[in-house]
Amino acid sequence: MHLAAPLEKNVDDFYALTLVEEKLSLYINDFKDQTVLEDAVTYHFSSGGSRTRARLTFSFAKNLGLSFEDSIVMSCVPELFHNASLIHDDLQDSDDLRRGQEAVWKKFGPDIAICIGDFLISAAYACVADLSTDIPKSKLIKHIHSKISELIKGQLLDIRQSKDQSLDDLVAYEDIAAGKSGPLFSLAITLPLIAKGHSGSIQPAETVFRHYSIAYQIFDDIGDFKMDQSKQGLKSGVNIITLYQEKNILDPQLKAVNTALDHLQLAREKLVELPLVCQQIIHNETLLLESLIKQTTLDQN
Repeated sequence: MHLAAPLEKNVDDFYALTLVEEKLSLYINDFKDQTVLEDAVTYHFSSGGSRTRARLTFSFAKNLGLSFEDSIVMSCVPELFHNASLIHDDLQDSDDLRRGQEAVWKKFGPDIAICIGDFLISAAYACVADLSTDIPKSKLIKHIHSKISELIKGQLLDIRQSKDQSLDDLVAYEDIAAGKSGPLFSLAITLPLIAKGHSGSIQPAETVFRHYSIAYQIFDDIGDFKMDQSKQGLKSGVNIITLYQEKNILDPQLKAVNTALDHLQLAREKLVELPLVCQQIIHNETLLLESLIKQTTLDQN
């Protein structure tokens, strides 16, 4: 499941996302005489994707006062990391499909998938190098490293418990969800905050996106529940509805929805600690996700 773009976007943002796509193409088309690698990376990006992290990064960067060019370049960073994680995650989870077509590892082989994922990670750091000289790039790189470390820890937690969907602790589920999704979502705001010297806002921003990422994962779980059920016993990860079923919750899907909505509310309550220009962006994003969660639930009933 992927978030749709907001219904209302100004022309600048629409144009910016077009430029982000063009910039991503420049960073990912860097193979010479390596046809299979070029084919694989082009294949992956041609499958679509919401570009949610790029869109959010651009909005935060622009509204915090970064130049248009730096906002575009910075938007590529979490997007490249995200797509690298998707390619590697599909391989580790043995997921055959990604966005309705064969996963990279399934079509091109595990070795190519590992190489392409690594290449996208490297490309993300190249984006940082291309930012203006007045931006504290060393601080950005150190912060990115800490977020990637958190991402890897979340992935390891998921791998350790995913074989038989044995997880029965909601706190552990939330730690995995936040660990796998939260770091890259939070980069969308923390990179612009660091670039503009708002270091005091980093911790509350990460708390906001921890709650948001848990709600986002629950949104995925609701949409993927039937598919996840068919993969029990495989490397399918834990679905929160399955967890609530095992706890004999009367209506596990409704419980999952309410859990997601609670986290979105907690995210909104933390917004007062962020710069004003960031608050409305996140508030709108939580409302969008809330509506999508409710709509997905209605569609399945």
